[in-house]
Amino acid sequence: MSHQEHFKLPEKLASKVAILKSSTEGWLPFFCSQNNRIVVAVENYGNFEETQAELESFGLKVQNSPKFHSETEVKVFTWQELFEEIPLFEDLEELNLNIKINETQDQEVLLDYLVEIGYTRTSMVEIEGEFSVRGNILDVFPKDSELPIRIEIDFDEVIRISTFDVTNQTSLETQNEISVPAIFVGELEKKPRIEQLDKNAKILFKSGLSLPEILESVSEKFAKKDVRIPVAKLKELLKPFQLIVESLTEKPEIDFRLKPAKSFKGNFETARKEFLNFSKVHLYCENRYYKERFLEQFHDCNNVVYYEKGLKQGFEILASNELVVTNFEILGKRVRIASHKKISPAVALKKLEAMEFGEIVVHSDYGIGIYEGLVKLKMGDTEKECLKIAYEGSDYVYVTIEKFNKIQKYTGHSPDSVPKISKLHTREWVRTKAKVQKKLEEIAEELIRVEAERKISKGFAFPPDNDLQNQMEATFEYEETEDQLTVISEIKKDMESIIPMERLLCGDVGYGKTEVALRAAFKAVCGGKQVAILVPTTVLANQHYLTFKKRLETFPVEVRLMARTRTKQEQKETLGLMKNGKVDIVIGTHRLLSKDIEFGNLGLLIIDEEHRFGVKHKERLKSYQNKVDILMMTATPIPRTMHQTLVGIKDISNINTPPKDRLPVHTEIKIYNPQSIAEAIRFELERGGQVFFLHNRVKSIYSISEQLKELVPEGKFIVGHGQMSGTQLEKVMFDFLDHKYDVLIATTIIESGLDIANANTLIVHNAQNLGLAELYQLRGRVGRSTRQAFAYLVVPSLIGIQEKSRRRLRVIEEFQHLGAGLEVAMKDMELRGAGNILGVQQSGFVKDVGFELYLQMLEEELLRRKAIAEDREPEIKIETTVNCTAISYLPESYVDVPQLRFEFYRKLSDAKEELEVHEIAEELRDRFGQLPSQAESLMSVILVKVCAQKAGFDKVNLNDKQVTAYLKEGFWTKEELNEGIALDFVQKAKAKGIHFKYLSGDKFGVLLHLTKGTWKEKFEKVQEFLKIFWKEKTN
Repeated sequence: MSHQEHFKLPEKLASKVAILKSSTEGWLPFFCSQNNRIVVAVENYGNFEETQAELESFGLKVQNSPKFHSETEVKVFTWQELFEEIPLFEDLEELNLNIKINETQDQEVLLDYLVEIGYTRTSMVEIEGEFSVRGNILDVFPKDSELPIRIEIDFDEVIRISTFDVTNQTSLETQNEISVPAIFVGELEKKPRIEQLDKNAKILFKSGLSLPEILESVSEKFAKKDVRIPVAKLKELLKPFQLIVESLTEKPEIDFRLKPAKSFKGNFETARKEFLNFSKVHLYCENRYYKERFLEQFHDCNNVVYYEKGLKQGFEILASNELVVTNFEILGKRVRIASHKKISPAVALKKLEAMEFGEIVVHSDYGIGIYEGLVKLKMGDTEKECLKIAYEGSDYVYVTIEKFNKIQKYTGHSPDSVPKISKLHTREWVRTKAKVQKKLEEIAEELIRVEAERKISKGFAFPPDNDLQNQMEATFEYEETEDQLTVISEIKKDMESIIPMERLLCGDVGYGKTEVALRAAFKAVCGGKQVAILVPTTVLANQHYLTFKKRLETFPVEVRLMARTRTKQEQKETLGLMKNGKVDIVIGTHRLLSKDIEFGNLGLLIIDEEHRFGVKHKERLKSYQNKVDILMMTATPIPRTMHQTLVGIKDISNINTPPKDRLPVHTEIKIYNPQSIAEAIRFELERGGQVFFLHNRVKSIYSISEQLKELVPEGKFIVGHGQMSGTQLEKVMFDFLDHKYDVLIATTIIESGLDIANANTLIVHNAQNLGLAELYQLRGRVGRSTRQAFAYLVVPSLIGIQEKSRRRLRVIEEFQHLGAGLEVAMKDMELRGAGNILGVQQSGFVKDVGFELYLQMLEEELLRRKAIAEDREPEIKIETTVNCTAISYLPESYVDVPQLRFEFYRKLSDAKEELEVHEIAEELRDRFGQLPSQAESLMSVILVKVCAQKAGFDKVNLNDKQVTAYLKEGFWTKEELNEGIALDFVQKAKAKGIHFKYLSGDKFGVLLHLTKGTWKEKFEKVQEFLKIFWKEKTN
């Protein structure tokens, strides 16, 4: 008998209600895989989510419809759901819209039916219950589905069905058939779900309570919802079924004789010795990453069998002397098994939303204007779609598609100070840019100087990773994201250099910065140096201390905390040990910056949320520069252009990818209503979770606590605020962390550092009084596990609060996708001006030209000065204009939403490589169907632009008879051209059968006559021609 078959039930059980004893966790997936038609009934939604995730992680198919579609299918319901009245399953199935590949479907009939069963037509599908149509492409997001569906219909034949990603709208996996369930079902006959179940099903009640206790609880829960179902009626409904009740107290009929597996806490040698005591060891690895890691560690253990499946917990099977072991036992930490919902990865540093009519924009050549949408213009024999910008005095500029990259949405001013609209045909904009340029030269000079000083300083070069480092990193219980691995590698490389590290690590809330800091700290300790970790709050200091202490408990590392939660005697002792070099890692608040702090051998300073320290503290921090390695961490992402600007001046690492299976926090503005607050708290408590209730006034926080206790008397409440003593506050936090309380009523002290995976509802009372960055950080306290989290921004009324407050709340509600930190930071700047990002001195110059253009100009100036400092020619910037008589744009009949057309035009104008253009074309085909001729021509025009730009041509004129191209001055010198390069071009062309002419005049130009053929053939010929002029090595 295999270890899985051990859990198979006998043909017939003696009792109608069989008592089961398991003695440990982890057995349920084996039990469900070995016994047919199992229904698992759990107490609440929290248990439901965990059980479903546990079974799916093991590879079992969990379905929640009453009917079994296969013998091995498993059903999971809460106790209440089991007895709830629902429409007859057969009636619901009849309403489903079923579509198969290659079948005939009338698109108009489909659309009418979707509306009939409750779906809403939109321009773009983003949430459940929506559908959209673009030509022959139908997108629909089915009710209760993890991903939306894309259906392509060609002449009434379904030619493609696939899932797609809502964040970037691109297709994922193809399907052969789909079923779209109805949302609106009208008046249908209803029956309890249990009456619709297969009577051969076995119902497993998993809780530890007896059956009478379970049924009493179910009856009470229905009574709270004004539904009366007596216990006798529940018993009657259960009569047809074989029942199995997991009980801790009653005498069992089924005893699997299991014993919990030992934990090895990352000690692979102890695990190896223990494995020898068993006839067989079954090692369950949640993914390939763990499997490879453990195969390497236990390659010499012949009795180990590896499985790539998730399991909640391991156990010993006493009957057969076998061991079932998991990641948890090997690494020593419980890993919450992730649900297998496929969510979209965060798009790294996304662009802000497309421009809207009437918004202020800035054109790098013409200045600040007002966006007035996309318009079509006749240009000679052709028609083009252009972006229209209005300037002072009713003047307009029409920007062609390939020049869209010259336009940015204007940011950098507060709503109270609208920027001056530029006037065309004057030197006003030229003078403004010259003034800003002069200031940028000063800033660039200072940045270059600071960087040069850092690079000539001599620091400490840490040794490469050793076995101890590898062993510590192997105890990390999750799979690192690609971003984390990249960042860790960058930091280690810096630490191993003689030049002192000064690196800024940017990553959204909960994206894994602490693990990166921990590995850097451990590397420093392995190199014989001390580490100081500086944090802004006591709460965050405590959280980091617990994390580091627990993670490093099996390693010879002394970790100490220096914060007000420690007594004076403890602080004095820690100070002495730090001075003598006997503390390896010290974690503390600004107390670490006091004058009495001395280190015996400090090698690494880690600063978390550096922006929250005051001017005096930062002056003290400057004394560490050029002496020790410094790693700064922030949850406020640096905008894309600023990141590019600072490359090589300040080292920056970004973590843009969320942890696996992380879900966005559902965010909602709510008008204050005691009943809705009670419902939100109860919902979280019923699924076994906890709640943060934020009330930011200490004076009234206890009266709020009493009100909440009256609203939800079954809940356990605790209060925490900054005026408590350090010891009191620490106890409150630990008690909440240990789930001794259900709801923590607190001030903004919870803004940083609290990492409680079980707290997944946040209620912010009087949210209108908090800043945007505060609200964003607070929301980051929930949603730190695989469970759906909720954030409610509660206000007394939307009418009585200030417009600025309303805007802040709407921004948080709007930007609730994963990795929204950039958008929130940029919106914060729009609401408050640029001073909060760049400082007051620079913000005035930002207002003159807009934030993006300011940073673009700074980047160009820095690159120019760096080139001069390194004794090389600065790179020549080439902006290529292509004048083409082919009709090239995205027709409204193809992409009907102007904002989407703008988005694609912007992408195309930004493209620098041919591959980028092909990828954009593929995305268009995927989302909107085959490209019409105008769109095909547009792709070709952009490809010509890319090829010309690489060849150094800044102007290309193309018609159906010829193409002329003119070289950007300075790309090739006259001497280089005269010394034979021009002749080389001719020979390269001849080898490809191309014959062209050089044009006479001040500018180096070429002319190629085009033979008869289609525009497609001519475009391909022109691209091939332009590639002749590419430099062997691009600058």
